[in-house]
Amino acid sequence: MLESVGISDKKLESYLNIVPDDLLTEIRIFGQALSGVRLCHLSAPPFGGGITELLYALVPLERDLGLHVDWLALRTDERFFGIGKKIHNALQGGPTDISEQDKIAYLQFNRDIARNLDANSYDVIIVHTANLLCLPHSIRPDGMKWIWRCHQDTSAPEQSMWHFLEPYLNQFQGAIFTLPEFAPTGLKSPLLAYIHPAIDPLSPKNRELPVAECAGLVADYGIDPQRPILLHVSRLDQWKDPLGLIDCYYAAKDSVPDLQFIIISSLSLDDPDTFQTLRIVDAEATKDVDIHVFTNMDGFGDVEVNAFQRVCSLGIQKSIRE
Repeated sequence: MLESVGISDKKLESYLNIVPDDLLTEIRIFGQALSGVRLCHLSAPPFGGGITELLYALVPLERDLGLHVDWLALRTDERFFGIGKKIHNALQGGPTDISEQDKIAYLQFNRDIARNLDANSYDVIIVHTANLLCLPHSIRPDGMKWIWRCHQDTSAPEQSMWHFLEPYLNQFQGAIFTLPEFAPTGLKSPLLAYIHPAIDPLSPKNRELPVAECAGLVADYGIDPQRPILLHVSRLDQWKDPLGLIDCYYAAKDSVPDLQFIIISSLSLDDPDTFQTLRIVDAEATKDVDIHVFTNMDGFGDVEVNAFQRVCSLGIQKSIRE
């Protein structure tokens, strides 16, 4: 049910000319204080989305600082991920159609994961996915700490879902949110922290690329780099308002007739909504020759995203939440 994610090495010294020296020094001091800590990150499958992007950058640096770090990811389970997505949506305030049978299945899945997780091997376990929020109820080894790393805006969760999850969430010893206003008011965690997400400037998506090379790659995909490009890069689901994005494009095109709209999405098997949303977006894209949709399933990776970001005239993000 859980599998280890392989990660290449990365050294903090690689950021010497990018990150201020005083910040690197502060990180090393924290690393010395935490050296030897046994840490485990738990996530959904390790491809697609911002959480995995963050972990691919973070885990090797934690290891470089002397922590003993594992990253374990869920294997694909279509029915369970469907339930997890319902929980994800409800935590962000969306309506939920989760049934009592779904809740029973969710709790049983967490118990099954608990039986297969050697929690005694860790001092701290950080849960990054809504699929595993009941684990602390099943595993409470002495001295081990559970942390909920919430990557969502859970300030106004759907109430029936909150009543279901609240007793389990309050068994975490700590919780981390992107912003203070994203934390639910009913959470009674003894430790709350707030950490903004960040990019890795050395990742293939963000490292420097020659603009001429980027323009050539964009042209290879049938896009004219000399014409204005509106670019959206994100997972696709209801929270990214994809049809609203297309409305924005049409409104802009009234003033910029040669505007092109590029949608780049990272699809993940743990998110059934994204495939349904992609079908809707693809149908809309067929109505305008200047709307282009690319995904990782087409072989579209981080380097391609990097190139499009450097060539585009404007990037647009229209998240309803987060």
